[in-house]
Amino acid sequence: MEFSSDRVATVIAACETFIADKDDAWSLSRPAAMFIYQIALLRHARNILEIGTSYGHSGLFLADAAHRNQGRFTTVDKDLRKVEIARKFFADAGLDTVTTIIPGTAPEVLEQAPGGIDLLFIDATKTE
Repeated sequence: MEFSSDRVATVIAACETFIADKDDAWSLSRPAAMFIYQIALLRHARNILEIGTSYGHSGLFLADAAHRNQGRFTTVDKDLRKVEIARKFFADAGLDTVTTIIPGTAPEVLEQAPGGIDLLFIDATKTE
């Protein structure tokens, strides 16, 4: 399955290279990320919420699916350093126009998340 542009594919590859040696990169494998990407596309999910941004790897897949479905992608993470790095990946991919990053923990910020979620991906510390 193709991404919406070569630019998105290039940035996803760059993100994968960036996180390859990071001990703190909580990321899906490419096959798992492709799986959730395909689910989002097949469900025609227009309002996608991810809990746990990390460096934005899985979010790039979900944001691209939201873009292709003419929707929005929202992601939440408490690590401000990772949020800023992820924000750059989304901008470099041209997906910042469909992406909202909410800094904070899920219990603190879920009131800010949009309603009517079509797809929820919980990829964070489950105890919160």
